[in-house]
Amino acid sequence: MGGHHVNCDQCNFEITFGHSPDTSNSMALCTNCHARYAIPTANRFGAEAGDRLELHLVTAGKKQKQDVLTATAVFFTVLASDREGCVTYPLDVVHCPECDCNSVIGHLKNGDACPICKSGYLTADFVEL
Repeated sequence: MGGHHVNCDQCNFEITFGHSPDTSNSMALCTNCHARYAIPTANRFGAEAGDRLELHLVTAGKKQKQDVLTATAVFFTVLASDREGCVTYPLDVVHCPECDCNSVIGHLKNGDACPICKSGYLTADFVEL
């Protein structure tokens, strides 16, 4: 499976979007408070239409090498898949549990303005997840 590793040309912002079968997670970001979220799925290859998913806040582990995921009790239902079998996460209706804004996204594109520093531009490279 693939995704996009996104980084800013002006600051140290970077994130990888897409679904990883190794962790059974997709990633999301609040563009207002910069909170990072994982969206775990029951199937390691991703969600299916109709699945009910929960945002999990991602924080850096202190002594562990892996990030710590904390359930947020913010749920959404996956929309129908397209012709290629890709599902849509309706993140536009999800409010960030950290700042209560409607600013959670699941992707950024090459050339987008950086959501962190606002002055840089993003480079998005395809990566195998």
